[in-house]
Amino acid sequence: MRNQILVLFLALVILVSCKSNVNDIKQQFESTVPTLQILSPIENQAFDAEAPINVDLLIADFSFDENSTDQNKGFVKLTLDGKETTILNQKTHTLKNLTPGTHTILFELFHSTNVSYDINKGVAFKVKPREAVLNIISPKNSFVTNKTSVDVKLSVENLDVNKEGYILLTLNNQVQTINVLEYKFTDLKPADYVLKAEPYRNDKSSAGPEKSISFKVEGTPPEGLGFEIWWPREDSNIKGDILALSIKMSNNFRFGKPNENNNNPNEGHFHVYLNDAQKPIELYDATITLSNIISGKNKITVEMVQNDHTAYYAKKTITFNGQVVTGKN
Repeated sequence: MRNQILVLFLALVILVSCKSNVNDIKQQFESTVPTLQILSPIENQAFDAEAPINVDLLIADFSFDENSTDQNKGFVKLTLDGKETTILNQKTHTLKNLTPGTHTILFELFHSTNVSYDINKGVAFKVKPREAVLNIISPKNSFVTNKTSVDVKLSVENLDVNKEGYILLTLNNQVQTINVLEYKFTDLKPADYVLKAEPYRNDKSSAGPEKSISFKVEGTPPEGLGFEIWWPREDSNIKGDILALSIKMSNNFRFGKPNENNNNPNEGHFHVYLNDAQKPIELYDATITLSNIISGKNKITVEMVQNDHTAYYAKKTITFNGQVVTGKN
């Protein structure tokens, strides 16, 4: 019984002594109070994913020394997200490999005896998700088709479109939100199209840069309407700098009159482009003589059009070899 009383008495003495020491230390603190400011990061600052986050503190009337019992000396405890604690022995520190999202850090001054100065500051900041990398796999840029539908195939990195976000597709005036990497646009009319794709996160913020391509949908000629380039043939050798172009049309086609703007079924003329010419030669006959044939590869494009120059969507292109004669034998 006496031994138990003695143990309780000694424990009480130690407890009173510890409290007295803590109170003595805190009374020393009160004479000159340190001040703490967070220079970096600042509240709600956003950092790029995987970028190091530099911590910088401004502390007055305080020295880093966790071994000294002198007044206003000690260390700083950094607590990240209320869980992970790091002891700082200097006013700068670097945080690395933080996950995307909002984080909080709390700084608190401690005496070397692990007694808090009751001086603390906290700040919240954000780590941005990694930028999504989106690519349009198909259709390819400058793609030309006469189909009324187009299959769109995409690839995306750093974004799960099933869970984390979505893709906004814009085709001219059509807008579609998708959570998949394949989509089909249907009922397309003959026209020039611009396809845009941009990744978004579920909070409607942009997840990465927009990508775009252009393509063209050409129509199909009326039933049975068409033509062939009868001469020259593909890869023909043409001597001289002139060429007699010959076209063979389907029996249901007839030539219209020059400068006629009224369209009639299966009626019209041809546009002929030699090499890189931007302005067509208008052809109202089955044959025409072309000059300015160059030495080497030449290209002729012939397009069947209506009276008002609207396309019938029948076009042919051939290449041939020009052998320009420069002298007499």
